[in-house]
Amino acid sequence: MTEASDFSRTTPDRWLALSVETVTPLESELLVEGLLGLGGRGVQEVEGGLITYVPAPADPEAFVRVAREQLLETTGLDHIRLTWRWQEHRDWSVLWRQGLGPRTITDRLIVTPSWCEAEAPEGAVVATIDPGMAFGTAEHETTRGSLRLMDRAVASGEKLLDVGCGSAVLAISAVLLGARDVLAVDIDPYACEAARENVALNGVAPSVRIEEVAVSPDWLRGQDSFDGILANIQTKILVPLLEGFASVLNPRGWLVLRGTTENEWPEVIRSAEQVGFELEDVDAEGEWRSGWFTQGGSTHRGPHPLSAPLEQHEPTSHDRSRIFIDVPSETPKALRCPGPHGGSRSHTGIETEDPRVGTPRRRPHRYSRRTTPRADDGVENAK
Repeated sequence: MTEASDFSRTTPDRWLALSVETVTPLESELLVEGLLGLGGRGVQEVEGGLITYVPAPADPEAFVRVAREQLLETTGLDHIRLTWRWQEHRDWSVLWRQGLGPRTITDRLIVTPSWCEAEAPEGAVVATIDPGMAFGTAEHETTRGSLRLMDRAVASGEKLLDVGCGSAVLAISAVLLGARDVLAVDIDPYACEAARENVALNGVAPSVRIEEVAVSPDWLRGQDSFDGILANIQTKILVPLLEGFASVLNPRGWLVLRGTTENEWPEVIRSAEQVGFELEDVDAEGEWRSGWFTQGGSTHRGPHPLSAPLEQHEPTSHDRSRIFIDVPSETPKALRCPGPHGGSRSHTGIETEDPRVGTPRRRPHRYSRRTTPRADDGVENAK
């Protein structure tokens, strides 16, 4: 039988849309990786669940049943409820653009899709990020946090490593804010394709190099030194890489981490401190944490971020529907985007992100011979 991943480099006429219910941020994080492992081009987070789109298999009911079994195995969850429906390709391209518009991240940084106009205030820069098939501008809390922290950490002329670059929103923004050179890596070829297009779109190709790489300690040992590292890696992948990150950072270099839940955050801090990092600041939004660390001496002043209440960034209304990868908070009235019927509308938020970085895509199991799901399989057909 044909695997879902065998379709992954073609553009089908229609897609199989898989929806799964979620309850906690940890469940969402586990399921995002699992859904992408099924061959999904992106994962859309909506209120109460996740949706991914995979190329149409010959037998959708058999595929969904096996998909559920694989998700149970890879996530360790006790029960997963899947529904499926068809999504025509012509609707797919419209979906990625829904609600996307210019966003103000900090006083110095605005992110916008190419089909919208954004005039930057004096002293600010505009990063233009288009979503492509699976990666876009941004709506996830952890990318918002990373961009805010990076804006404070990056200095003019620095050389950076962006691990898990996705659409390259962080790498591009860093160069626009003054970084001299960024090596941006991602294991997913579609992320790299989108990243290269965005690099060209922003005119930063001389400063940003995109590579398709599965980051490992051995790979890090073969790299030159960097002034700063941006990393979007799940905790179980991140912790073993921290020592490698420390080894390739220049003295007093910095590290910005994202993609960590509130429950996992203490483990990340302890592991980072064990290899010589010092915590400068934490960006907290909802259940997610992004952190800014330094090496070779802290510049932080005042109470340690863990001993003082965290400044929580309130989740915005756009957070209810997004397609993983992220960005921002407020949209100034001056930043407007043409609506589908003319006029203008403000950003309401769908976004794309690939949180898999550094983790090879799991190949799905072969189809089961039984093509009709049982009533208790937890699979529903929403044709």
